[in-house]
Amino acid sequence: EKMFSNTTCPIGPGALFRRTVYEQVGPWNAAYRQMPDYEFWLRVGLIGRILHITEDLALFRVHEGSQSYSVPNSERADEPVQIARAHVERAGDRFNEAVQNSALASAQLMSAQLHLRAGRFAAALNAVKQAYSYDKGQVFSVLTFRRLLNAIGNRILHKAIWSVRNIKRKLIPRNTPKS
Repeated sequence: EKMFSNTTCPIGPGALFRRTVYEQVGPWNAAYRQMPDYEFWLRVGLIGRILHITEDLALFRVHEGSQSYSVPNSERADEPVQIARAHVERAGDRFNEAVQNSALASAQLMSAQLHLRAGRFAAALNAVKQAYSYDKGQVFSVLTFRRLLNAIGNRILHKAIWSVRNIKRKLIPRNTPKS
C-alpha cells in the first residue's frame, strides 16, 4: 500500500520471487517505458506481501542513457498517472478512497517531477494542480519537496559528479601491475 500511495519503487536489482508469482502476474507491461518495474511490482503486491530487505545487496549505475537521468518525453512523464489509474481499477475495492486519492496525487507529483526535469513547466504545474485536487497533503509533503529538488538538480548534480570523477581519473593514475 505504501509503495502505491507514494509512487515509490524500493525494489531494485536482485529481487527474488517464486515462478508461480510470475505465472500469476505475467511479464512487465511493454507499453510502459519509464516505470515498467513499478507497474509490475504493484501487480505482485496484489497477490501477496512483498518483503523488503533493507540491507543493500545490489547497486545500480546512473548514466546518461538511464531512466533515472534521461529527459523523458511527455508520454513517459505521464506514465505514473496511467499506472496509478490502471492499478486503482485493477485493485477494485482493495484500497479505500483516501489511499486511492493519495496514490493518484503522488502519481501526479511524480509526473510533475518528470515534466519539470524535461523543462515542461506548464505540464509540471498542471500535474501539481491535479495532485492538489486529489490530496492537498501530498503536495506539501517532504517527499514532494525532495522530488522537485531532484527534478531541478538531478542532471546538474550527476554531471558535476561525473566531471569530478573524470578529473580525478586523469590526476590519479590507476595502480599499474608490478613487474
